[in-house]
Amino acid sequence: EIHGDLIFLELGRFKRGTYERI
Repeated sequence: EIHGDLIFLELGRFKRGTYERI
């Protein structure tokens, strides 16, 4: 699940300008 919100920084990893939840 990919999000463009920086709010997911703590829940995911930075990838190609978006944050992908792990």
